[in-house]
Amino acid sequence: TQWLPILQRGAIIPHRYSHHHDDTDNKNKIPSLLASDSCHVEFQDFIEQYRETVLADALLACFTSHPEYYLASCTAAVEEFCTGETSSEQTSFHLEAALYCLGVVAEEASLGMTSSSQSSTEAASPDRTTSNDTHNNSICRFLERCTASLARQPPSLSNPLTMSQACRFVRKVRVCASWNILYG
Repeated sequence: TQWLPILQRGAIIPHRYSHHHDDTDNKNKIPSLLASDSCHVEFQDFIEQYRETVLADALLACFTSHPEYYLASCTAAVEEFCTGETSSEQTSFHLEAALYCLGVVAEEASLGMTSSSQSSTEAASPDRTTSNDTHNNSICRFLERCTASLARQPPSLSNPLTMSQACRFVRKVRVCASWNILYG
């Protein structure tokens, strides 16, 4: 549980801000993903060599160890970054990272839901069914809270990378909605 906040911060895409050459009051900061001069990481390397391999494996390990804590932490982050009338580009990149962290474990959580719902229909013990249903409902509650936050169409979704990550998230958590219809 101590590693999760560090890993979540590690999911934020490296970026820096540049100014328009004619901007005298510094209001029009433009985020640049070509931040290699400030963090020594190329965007493509960050995505392919770090985020989709090393970070994804570490996030899955955290989820496997403490699924409730993991989902609660990521859900709280999504809700925080979706609040407010205005949003900075920084908030948008943080929301994208939180959605990425949820997306990494969405399939694992969905597989757990599918296998436990199948075993609960086959199980003879009513206690086991209750336990599986409680676990599945808990997962769905977290994912529903995230979806509800995104449905408010916060300004932090204005970044194309964040919007793309939100679409991936919704696509991956559709199993939860199906589970609720069938078993909830």
